[in-house]
Amino acid sequence: MSTPQLTPKDSVRTWLKHPVGGPLIRDALAEAGVDEKVLAPVGFFSLERVVAMAGDRIPEGVIDELVRRANGD
Repeated sequence: MSTPQLTPKDSVRTWLKHPVGGPLIRDALAEAGVDEKVLAPVGFFSLERVVAMAGDRIPEGVIDELVRRANGD
């Protein structure tokens, strides 16, 4: 059985539950010194929405890189 592909439109919760996407998100948060618990209130939001809400605190291109890495591209 193959691992499902992730997109920017998938929810934060979906990303966190994904066997590849979850560790990527957790690693990114850890590098920023942020606990994943901060994502609990926005778990149902899409990843792209959360990044847009963060404004300039998240560098441009982060979503594309996460999607690429999560999907093994």
